[in-house]
Amino acid sequence: MKVGLFFGSFNPIHKSHLKIAKSMIKWKKLDEIWFVITPQNPQKDPSLLAPSENRVRMVELAVKQYGEFRVEEIELELAAPNYTVNTIEALVNRDPENQFYLIIGGDNFRSLNSWKSPGRILELVHILVYPRGSNEFDSSHLFLANPKIDFIEAPLLNDSSSAIRESIKQANKLTEINDLTKEVKLYIESQELYRPQ
Repeated sequence: MKVGLFFGSFNPIHKSHLKIAKSMIKWKKLDEIWFVITPQNPQKDPSLLAPSENRVRMVELAVKQYGEFRVEEIELELAAPNYTVNTIEALVNRDPENQFYLIIGGDNFRSLNSWKSPGRILELVHILVYPRGSNEFDSSHLFLANPKIDFIEAPLLNDSSSAIRESIKQANKLTEINDLTKEVKLYIESQELYRPQ
């Protein structure tokens, strides 16, 4: 089975995430997309992150109507600190029958050289890069010509979870936010997530 791995904190998951995933299914003929929910990024403010159980539930609600999408919690179970390469190795060991494709934005591709063991990642998976921000890359980028990396035509991911959180905090009116599915909106409201402290 061809499986796309879409890593993210999904804090919260929004419609652009779903558009990207649908584009990947169509463009690369993937069988499934796994939304890999990540723990706290040490470079980000932990007070901005909803608890992992809330983020898992929001992804479940957002993807439940899509038979080819599923929630993957493996990163929340692995020992910290964790790196993408460790997660991919764990998934390959657990599900060796699958062919995995790592889905990343152009912004993450630009920093791929600085990731832990990027060469090992490319031994294990193909990488699919979708546009995010500028889609121009420095010609000296170490992996630009790697045959296991594909750059796709997909909707530009303009929506950001941070902008959505700020809108909720400022306006306090979820009905005015169009970037969330109805189910995720209702859940955020019921759990009072992203409200001013």
